[in-house]
This record gives sequence, C-alpha cells and structure tokens, in this order.
Amino acid sequence: MIAALLLPALLGFPGDIDALAKQLKDPAEKTRRAAVQDLVREHSPAAWALVLAALADPSAMVADEAQLALADVEDPALRRELAGKHGLEAGDALLQRRAAEVFGRMQAPVDGAALLHALADKDTELRRLAAWSLERAARRNAIEPKAAKSAIPALTEAFKHDKEALVRAAALRALSALKPLDEQELGRDPAPECVCARLQCAVEQHGAAALPQLAEMRTASQLPVRCEVVLQLAALRSRPALELLVSMLADEHDARLAWTIASELTTLSGVRNERNVAAWKDWLARQPESWSPAPVRTGAAIPAAAGPETTTCVFVGMPVLSDHLALLIDLSGSISKPRADGKTRKEALDVELERTLHAFGKDVRFNLIPYTKQPLPWEKRLVEATSANVEKAVAWFRGLRDTGKGNVGAAFELAFSDPEIDTLLLFSDGAPTGGEHWNLELIAELFAERNRFRHLVLDAVIVDAKKPIAEHWRTICEQSGGRMLPVDMK
Repeated sequence: MIAALLLPALLGFPGDIDALAKQLKDPAEKTRRAAVQDLVREHSPAAWALVLAALADPSAMVADEAQLALADVEDPALRRELAGKHGLEAGDALLQRRAAEVFGRMQAPVDGAALLHALADKDTELRRLAAWSLERAARRNAIEPKAAKSAIPALTEAFKHDKEALVRAAALRALSALKPLDEQELGRDPAPECVCARLQCAVEQHGAAALPQLAEMRTASQLPVRCEVVLQLAALRSRPALELLVSMLADEHDARLAWTIASELTTLSGVRNERNVAAWKDWLARQPESWSPAPVRTGAAIPAAAGPETTTCVFVGMPVLSDHLALLIDLSGSISKPRADGKTRKEALDVELERTLHAFGKDVRFNLIPYTKQPLPWEKRLVEATSANVEKAVAWFRGLRDTGKGNVGAAFELAFSDPEIDTLLLFSDGAPTGGEHWNLELIAELFAERNRFRHLVLDAVIVDAKKPIAEHWRTICEQSGGRMLPVDMK
C-alpha cells in the first residue's frame, strides 16, 4: 500500500516531492527534519506517505517531527498504514509506541481496532500508550461507534487482569472516558497507581460527592496516593476541601508534599502562610461559612518565598524542597567545555554539588543519577545523607569523566523506578541530544502521561540555554508542581 502512495513522488509531483524524498536520505539529521517540515506543507497523499516513512528514522529529531505532524493526517489510507506494518504492527517497539501515541492526538475519527489489539502486546509501554490514546480519542468523541463499543470489554479486561499497575490504571481512565463507571466497575485495586486513577475518576464523575473517598485516602501510606488526594481536593475548590488540606498539612511527614499542600492552600486562599499549620488553622477559623476561593492563578506550585531558611539547602541557586530526591545531571558534551574562567562546567558543578550534599540534613535520602546516552546511577536506590555517604558521593562524582549525548528520558525512567523518590532535581543545558525523543513539546506530553499516577515533582536548573528551550522546561516543571531556574555558567 505505501509503495502505491509513494509512486507519485517517484514519478515527480508538484512541489518537487521527489527532491524531498531524496533529502529524507541525507546523512544530516537536520536536513531530514527540514524535509519532513516541507513535506507537511505540501499536504498531499504522496507527501504524507513520506512523513509516515520518516516515523522510523533512526534520529529522534526527525522521527519526533514526523510523530507530531502525523496527528494531522486525514487520509483514511494513511491512517490504515499507521495502524499496520508501518506503525502499530511494525515489529519495532519504538516505532509502535510512536504510532500509538499519534492516534491519541488525531482529530480525525479513529477506528480504534488496532489500538485494542495493542492492549494485548507484550510491550508494557505500548499497552499503556494504547490505553492513553484510546482515552484521549474518547474524550474528543473521535472513536468510531463500533470501535468504542468493542473498546469497553477490552479495556475492562486490561483493567482487571494486566500484570502492570500502570497499564491497569491507564485502562481505567480510558474506560471512564467512554462511559460513567459505578463503584463496582471502579474496583478496589490496591496498587497506588490504580488508587490514583480511581480517585481521578470519582472526582471527574461526582465532583464534591467524592469528598468522602478523598477523606478516606488522605492518610494512605503510599505517597502518590496522598499526592493525588491533595490535587483532587485543590481541584474541588471548596471550603470542606480546604479544611481537609489543612488537616493533611498538619500530619504530612514528606517535606515535598507538605510544600505542595501549602502551595495549593495559598492558591485557594490568596494568603501565604507557607507550612505554618497554626497560621492556617487560625486563618480558616476566621473565614465565614460562605467563603469561596480566590480566583485561579497560574505559576509555579511552590511558594516563591521559599528560601534557604525554610528549605533543606540550595543547589546552583535552586532551593531544595525535598528530603527524598534524586539529582539528575546531564553529562552531555557541553558540560566539558571551558568557561570564561578556564574551568569547565563539570569542575564548577563539582564544587556546587559538594556544597549541596554537605548541607543535607540527617533526614535526607538522596541519589545521584548523572546521564549520558544511558543513566549512570551512583546507587540503585536512595541512601541516607550520612557524612560517609556524602563523602563517597562527592568523590565518586568528581571522578566521573563520562560524556556523550544526553538521554534525559532514560534518566527519568530510572528515577521513576524508585518508589521513595518524591522530587527530581535536574541539571542540564536543556537540549536533549540522545534517547528516544528530542522535541521538548513531545517530551512534556510524555513526561506528564508517565507521571500522572506517580506525581514526582520536577525542579530543573537549566544552564546557558536559549529562552525557548528554557521556557519548554518551565512548562514541564510547572505541570509537575515544580520550578525551572535558568542559570548562566558561561
């Protein structure tokens, strides 16, 4: 089929598509990416067929460009190709995942049958992305009726029996987008990912009537569940919800979540009491029964006034608001370039990191995850910030000489695997140079999806980056409840 679609390009086509087809074989990835952009502007079946072929390009820069563009495909034949051997059935895991994600952003009607087939694939990430795309398509009413009817039993099966909790949670959210779910259908899966999904469904369907469920789970032992309760209470924007938030602040032992609660209270009230529980209780006692929240404001979730006097310490100017964190450090080529003072960024970072680690309190647990093409973790899990551990970490990092392309996605994924972590503190020049994805808009969407049942907060120190790159990271951080700090280290 795809050969037939490409035939006009091979014969010559208005807009010189045959020349663009040749550019797609150029050794330079930037030239191939530009060819994809030009093909999209042609907006013809032959041009779209070439964009579809570029989805398999080995360069993340080129393949991401095609992935984002293919969401606009309207030609049914090309959508069938995307669902077939050139996409969802390609036999290449990354290409299949790309195709699954594209279907979730398509405005045109989605058959859905291929996505349902992907729900049974052996690849966990493909199953999760397929469920997510079914959810997004359902919320836009973009699933054809026949496929929507078939999706309900398939998603129910995935929710009940998939071995991975993340897939079960994604299947539940997709189900809730297709039909209202009663208490029995929501189930009682104890996995924290599924509890988070269940609370999201309850508030989405029942609003304030879901308050008892949130109250029940506010003391859950799993940190992601308590994070979910906080976010859903804040979304309800009511006095009863605010009262529960104040009670949670009084009991919360995780430093980062306590800051998040304080931030949500500030957003709702317009008052900045930070983590002072007595002040919040006093303020609440003085409010009339008719109290209503302040207008919605945008911005970083953590109070801007948070400083060294109220935080664990500071890392390259960024207040550290967590006592369970992983520091993700980009060791791509730019970190070894000399600065104006003759030192490299790595040498300057050695000093900054040592200062930060020595400032950690006795209750802090941490890990270092530098990364190049792959993560280079110091330890497998968080460790206590004892004097001995801090000295070992400092010496280990000073001795690192690794460099290369920076795969931030792999570093994120490794950090997700440690259930103790509540905060990721990223140090990077901002431009991903390695890994499966390059486009920061796409990375933002994928990070948010991966994080929606985990609720890690991302803080980022972005070094010597151009403003558009820094602003993309600001968006990624703020969506997670964190902050981005641009820093000049030239």
